Amino acid sequence: MAVGGHGDEPSGSFEVVREHGGPVLHLSGDIDAPLVQRMESAGVDERDLVAVHVGSLAYIDSMALSMLVRWAQHADREGRPAVIRQPTSRFRQVLELTGLSPLFVLESSPVNPPPSAARDRGADLRDRGARS
Repeated sequence: MAVGGHGDEPSGSFEVVREHGGPVLHLSGDIDAPLVQRMESAGVDERDLVAVHVGSLAYIDSMALSMLVRWAQHADREGRPAVIRQPTSRFRQVLELTGLSPLFVLESSPVNPPPSAARDRGADLRDRGARS
């Protein structure tokens, strides 16, 4: 697998978390064309999303940005915001440089981590407790 998200295999991951307001897409690692294709194959429809969590994002390519733009445009047509959760300074910079910032509402405060992250943290805490 190539470094920086330029190989044929996805080097990032995604998880759709159902929240009371609707589905939230959690992205982590390198979000590139192969991963976008994997999301589409898995049935992820960006039009259904209420937010995208990018706090664990390392890299995003133009295909992934295009997916976010389609989502933002659809949300705007429906009169709702396209909320980006936990944008890093690097992600904010990408939005600024590409002129895409006005399409999104950026939320910096943590809302809900993906369930797998909560399970992982719980396991870490149990492991630490067992060693004490």
